[in-house]
Amino acid sequence: MGGISESSAPWLLSTQKLSKTFGGFRAVADVSVGVREHEILGIIGPNGAGKTTLFNLIAGSLRPTSGKVYLRGADITTRPPHDRLRLGLARTFQLIRPFTSLTVYENVLTAALGSGLRRRVAAERADEVVARLGLGPLGRKSAASINAVEGKRLELARALATAPSILLLDEVFSGLSTDEVDEMVALVAQIRHDGTTVLIIEHNVRAIGAAADRVLAIDSGQVVCDGLPEQVFRNPIVMESYLGHRDPA
Repeated sequence: MGGISESSAPWLLSTQKLSKTFGGFRAVADVSVGVREHEILGIIGPNGAGKTTLFNLIAGSLRPTSGKVYLRGADITTRPPHDRLRLGLARTFQLIRPFTSLTVYENVLTAALGSGLRRRVAAERADEVVARLGLGPLGRKSAASINAVEGKRLELARALATAPSILLLDEVFSGLSTDEVDEMVALVAQIRHDGTTVLIIEHNVRAIGAAADRVLAIDSGQVVCDGLPEQVFRNPIVMESYLGHRDPA
């Protein structure tokens, strides 16, 4: 796990007092968080803590009730998702959403084209990503016919095909075996090594501890703790709300 080279470096992506209310329920409450270039930030919390809502606000699929989202210092709060994608902000979804009428390769190519890449460049990018994620043998298969693990890799491939500078990963380790988790941790590390900043929502404590430089814990829509993985996992509030006990295991 690599560290942040300069803790004083400016935020690549940040939020300022970001909030989202649904009716009378405040799903995200005044969350201010930032991630620096080439950092891997893990976001943890119990079910219903507001993690996915926070991702949706950052990605642009939800508009905040209040607060701001900044990318490279520019206010993108009102920019739609496709604009954010072309600015280099891509995401995956916990529930995979491929185009089932297309092949695996066509899904990846479509994502590359949707990010604004010219067709030749998009095809080169799709070829590279499909090979990198081991999807080559599945390239001509219908996306509707692949299994859950293959679907997770396809979801990641589609996001990487857009050549993102920031990648939001939603439960990318869920449903994987121990060996598959280790492979995914290594893949995330390589993605960062290749120049992409990564934010990960995750319930798998071992995986997030292995992958992340820094961990943010949220509960009831609010930030509980922010720090190194080992510090956050030993925080009494985190241990009680997320891990389910007070004393270290």
